[in-house]
Amino acid sequence: VDKLKKQGSRITELIEKGREQGYLTY
Repeated sequence: VDKLKKQGSRITELIEKGREQGYLTY
């Protein structure tokens, strides 16, 4: 479960970074 949580937080980090750059719009 911890591994999945870590992966999830990493994905959300990437999504947030993408949002800042304007690549992703979720």
